[in-house]
Amino acid sequence: MSAWHATTKLKSSTNSGIFVERESQLGFAKPNGIERERLASCLAVIAGAPVPYVEISEVEGAGLFAISYVHSVASEVLASKEKLTRVYSVAERKALKLASGLLPFLAWVSADDHHGDDTNLVRDTIGEDEYRIVAIDFEHAFGWEHGPDKLVLPQPPALINNLDRNCLEDRLTAIEKITHEQIAQCCADAGYDCAETTEIADILLIRKGLLRKSSGEQGWLG
Repeated sequence: MSAWHATTKLKSSTNSGIFVERESQLGFAKPNGIERERLASCLAVIAGAPVPYVEISEVEGAGLFAISYVHSVASEVLASKEKLTRVYSVAERKALKLASGLLPFLAWVSADDHHGDDTNLVRDTIGEDEYRIVAIDFEHAFGWEHGPDKLVLPQPPALINNLDRNCLEDRLTAIEKITHEQIAQCCADAGYDCAETTEIADILLIRKGLLRKSSGEQGWLG
């Protein structure tokens, strides 16, 4: 398989990373928070949360990065820092409802970059007037800024305003079923050492036990 290399098929790179390509796969490569980006992606697979696949790999001539797979050149952020709000189409609102199960996942992993706006949500085009919404940017997750046993529920407006309680319940139930062993395997896969793996797995086990009560108090559950 060929190496990842910088590409011009997507918009110009940002301060946080570079757009890359390997064969037909596009990606966004970030040099910071590599293990956290990979860990969030691994846990999202088990939880069924819409987060792009992330691999840790070399970019030709640039070093080691966390590379988040980009669906296509049509993928775009849901909101920009210059324009935080807009009117969403019927198809976009449908996609947002399906993605609203992200809310407990983001709270569980302490994804602090997703608290107040929609700038870290991406819209993928998957058909004619058909979309999916995915969450990106977990560089500052797993930091437990408010304490490991303190849940601060995220408030991205697009998800909150299009909340589907059935989708949220499905994701919440999936998270509750994740075992300590599964979490530890994800940590090890992301490159954490044994001590870090044990600490993170223990904390995430505690936090998943708090999700249902906090979600209910927030009015997210029926």
